[in-house]
Formats: sequence, structure tokens, C-alpha cells
Amino acid sequence: MSKRLPQPNPRKGAAQPPLGQGPGVGQHPRSPHRARVVHAFGAMVQQQGGKFLLTIGMARAEVKIGMMNLVYNMRRFTCLIQQSVAG
Repeated sequence: MSKRLPQPNPRKGAAQPPLGQGPGVGQHPRSPHRARVVHAFGAMVQQQGGKFLLTIGMARAEVKIGMMNLVYNMRRFTCLIQQSVAG
């Protein structure tokens, strides 16, 4: 009586069997963008108090997330400037 539920992402590979050549080739161009997004959210979690927002209302949550993005971008910009000055 057990039914298999459809996978939400049909291109996602499983442990067994390995991902075939067709879908695997499609993942390669997406991976740098994913890595950059994961890095940004990881920095937000570690440096800015995480992803949990204690705000009431969607508008305030959007503003808070926007401010967190702005702070991340400013920190990243200062790091890039420092690297260009030192190098």
C-alpha cells in the first residue's frame, strides 16, 4: 500500500544510482550561482543573527531582509576594495 510520491525536483540526483549525463550537464551552469547565494545566506546566519525574523507583518520582514542584504553587500564591497588596494 505504500505509494511513491513524485519528487519535487526531477533533476535532483540520488545517492543510488548516480545522476546521468543528461541532467548532470544541466546542473553545471547553475552551480556557481547557487554557491554565491549559499555564501550570502551563510554570512547572514553567522554574522547578522540568522534567518529568523521577529517582526509582525510582511512589510517589516521585507524591510529587515533588505537591510540585511544591504549590510552584506556593503561588507562585501569593503572587502573587495581592501583586496584591490592591498593587491
